[in-house]
Amino acid sequence: MKVNWNNLCFIVLGCFFGGDQVRLVNGDITTISELRSGMIVYSMNNHNEIVEDEVIMMLRRDPDETDLFCVIETDDRRYKLSVTCDHYVAVSDGSKTQYLISDHIKPTEHLVYVQNDLNHELEPVQVTNVTRQYKTGLYALATNEGTLIINNIVASCYTNITTIGIAHNVLGLFRAYYRVAKWFSVEEPFKMQTNGIP
Repeated sequence: MKVNWNNLCFIVLGCFFGGDQVRLVNGDITTISELRSGMIVYSMNNHNEIVEDEVIMMLRRDPDETDLFCVIETDDRRYKLSVTCDHYVAVSDGSKTQYLISDHIKPTEHLVYVQNDLNHELEPVQVTNVTRQYKTGLYALATNEGTLIINNIVASCYTNITTIGIAHNVLGLFRAYYRVAKWFSVEEPFKMQTNGIP
């Protein structure tokens, strides 16, 4: 499929850090930098439940690009997440779930959703620190749900360039095309090149 990637850039200017880890449904652990279209991952649905999901397209792959990341740390040292500071992350204030850009997440005020490896459930875990660090390796992607569990923490695939609802609806056509293409056994409906947005 011929995609005008420049028109999609406004949705995905924010990125994930390539070194962060993702657990695949088959049990393997991989990094963001190794993800490819078609890989089966875990994400969170609208009911705050873990669901099996699929990477439908890699929208950016810049292993040599450096940017400012917000690093979200929790009171469980195993779990921390690096996303660009305009990236939405699922948080709770103890009563309701919302998506905040990472730059607005406050230590001790917000909790992030963490996948418990023992019972495979999502649990709110206290944010203890948010720092800013320059990191190299920028990656953006889309899943069916519009979320992804990275380093056991739930993050959105979208940024504050637009609302999550608009971004998800715009990519709806691409999700539909992806499903049809996969039904016709197209191995990788959206070809991605390294170093930038094609």
